[in-house]
Amino acid sequence: MDSSSVATESGLPADRGLWLRNPNTSEELVAVFWRQGVYDRYGYDRICYILRDWRENQVMPMDPRLLHLLWAIQRGSGFERPLVINSGYRTVKTNDLLRAEGSAPNSYHLHSQACDIVLDGISASRVADYVQSLKYGGCGRYSNFCHVDSGPIRIW
Repeated sequence: MDSSSVATESGLPADRGLWLRNPNTSEELVAVFWRQGVYDRYGYDRICYILRDWRENQVMPMDPRLLHLLWAIQRGSGFERPLVINSGYRTVKTNDLLRAEGSAPNSYHLHSQACDIVLDGISASRVADYVQSLKYGGCGRYSNFCHVDSGPIRIW
């Protein structure tokens, strides 16, 4: 995905995309959201759609900083597998439904700033270690997934 992209002055690819899979909807997507330093609206909108609250079928604009964080995580895995998105944006109704599973009352999922992710073949603990090494946003370590968000740096 990034190997043919022109590099920026910092050496990072000027085009950024994501390979996402939502197991709840059986959707999979490869989309570029950032081209030569400008957001690609079509790719961005497609990513927001797959990150929607699938229970309520509500799509919200996702925080672009979250997309860059997801890109950095996927880049760290070499783009060899999709990021499995167990949960992206959540409505209040969905978040309340998930409270029994530990969802925070004012979760970053409610503000389009969080995803619960899995990288098949890589332990959630190892993914969390990598996310923490980025020193960006929140990172929650769970037994079978990793929560990431574009809020303040914190770890749990």
